Amino acid sequence: MTVTGITEKQRLKTRKPKSYPTPKNSLSMKMKKLFPLLFLICFSASAELEVHEWGSINIVTGQKQLVVGDIADDQSDLPHFVEVWSSQAQLRPIMIEKPILYFYTDTKQTVSVTVNYPNGIFTQWWPTPNTFSPRHLAPNAPLPENNGQLQWHVTLDPTDAADNQLPPMEDHIWWPIAREVDAATVISSAGGTEKFLFYRGAGTFTPTLKVDISDQGAFLLSNTENATSREIYTVQVENGKDPQITYLPALSAAPLLLKNADAASKHLQSRLEEKGLFPKEAAGMVSIWKKAMFEAPGQRAMYMMEKEDIDKMLPLNIHPAPEKTVRAFLIRFECLSPGVKSDLEAWIAQLGASSYQERKEAEKKLMETGRLGEAVMRSALENTKDPEIKKSLKQILKAITPRNPNP
Repeated sequence: MTVTGITEKQRLKTRKPKSYPTPKNSLSMKMKKLFPLLFLICFSASAELEVHEWGSINIVTGQKQLVVGDIADDQSDLPHFVEVWSSQAQLRPIMIEKPILYFYTDTKQTVSVTVNYPNGIFTQWWPTPNTFSPRHLAPNAPLPENNGQLQWHVTLDPTDAADNQLPPMEDHIWWPIAREVDAATVISSAGGTEKFLFYRGAGTFTPTLKVDISDQGAFLLSNTENATSREIYTVQVENGKDPQITYLPALSAAPLLLKNADAASKHLQSRLEEKGLFPKEAAGMVSIWKKAMFEAPGQRAMYMMEKEDIDKMLPLNIHPAPEKTVRAFLIRFECLSPGVKSDLEAWIAQLGASSYQERKEAEKKLMETGRLGEAVMRSALENTKDPEIKKSLKQILKAITPRNPNP
């Protein structure tokens, strides 16, 4: 008989017992009889642990695979209890967004979790870490750029009673979706309960995929040296037109045309499950990012990062060591097409117009351009010699830069 609808908790509890070596022949018959009991006791007392993580790395690209300006870490969508390393936005070429760590166990236990970012720093996190680096420096001192580390000591409680201790979050845009899993509840030694550990970072990263846009707006994809990118999605969305979404198992493979955002979301969820995420985890990840990935106007390419590359970029150490660790990250390139770049440059130039109305119209359009606009404006701010344009760009960037939600 086939049983359907099994939860991740039930799956863990129905695992077959591990096989243990038989006793040596030199042992007495009495000891031989005791060994099965001893092994059973040890097996019952052991705390099986499986850890799953998903996340995204976002990159803004321009022509010839150049990062256009910097990206400020986003703090606007975080609950009030998430901690922020600094109220000053971190300006780095890439952002690590929403890495979520889930823990699966059928036994209450305490674990130590350490995540490192050698080429960047962590900007937000939950819960309060027991140790973190780099520490705050003196006022107005240059912000550190690398060697970030977070360490937590937390208790994992798989009981339903622990789930009832979660803080209410009904109105939040994405946090409740991330809770819809069968993972153990995380109880922080610093106070607070949640279904996962959360962090964000800003720094540098070398992707295995190169993404460029031709003068005609077509994707130009290639692998970096000695690298292979797989599980690639390309997305082109224009207002008033059906999206063009394709999937390539590898660059050399024939593309599969995905009909719309719903079909692409379903396909991505299945691929994430193939990577090892549980269905509820994959569904939550896709639900949270569906609009940004498959519906928002623009051109973007995405690929799935290999676990070995994730481990190099963000070394993760958990003690006691889990039996299994699954890490699934999407690398997302927001592509600056020639047409979009031309529009942005025209609006920036319009900031220096003699007409007050023209300047205000340009400000309004630039305020609505999102991450691509921010990247281009920061680049223009460094290069323009027009004092009026420089002044307007500073004001716009100040207005759109995310603020610390926990002042």
